Amino acid sequence: MLPGVVPHNPNLKQFVGEFIYTYVERLVGENMAPKITGMLIDLPIDDIKGYLYSYERLYQKVFEANNILLSMIAQQQQVAAQQQQQVTSQ
Repeated sequence: MLPGVVPHNPNLKQFVGEFIYTYVERLVGENMAPKITGMLIDLPIDDIKGYLYSYERLYQKVFEANNILLSMIAQQQQVAAQQQQQVTSQ
């Protein structure tokens, strides 16, 4: 697996994504797994190698990405609620 994790591999993202997807899905569920897997395969090569070497590191990266994603969703919901409130008060 790891010998194929090199920058010039044209199939790197697909290869890594397919390899980690099941683990990611087990950790965060089927709704969040595609987005988080996408976030993880876009990391630098050294980070990818790090989480491929260690399940603990993968676990950490999955939850870092999940927290970022949940924060973004909360911000978007807050903005939408503020916009809705402005519309209804006009």
